[in-house]
Amino acid sequence: MDISRIYNTVDALEGKIDHLLEVCNNLKNKNNELQDRIEDLEQELQNKIEAEGRQAEQKEMVQAKIDSLLVKLNDFSELS
Repeated sequence: MDISRIYNTVDALEGKIDHLLEVCNNLKNKNNELQDRIEDLEQELQNKIEAEGRQAEQKEMVQAKIDSLLVKLNDFSELS
């Protein structure tokens, strides 16, 4: 093998390595973006779960008040 072929082979190898490093960096950046997105979605899900819990509590309170009013109306109608 002559020296120019060795240089060409090394240059080609260097180009492939540079491309591989670029691909790896791009994948690393994309992975970081996806990890950030996952964290955002997990936080959003947690917020929604908490909001649903609060809504369920409010619904129970409203239902309890309605039930109390119905009992009062029933008691009133029985007295009349």
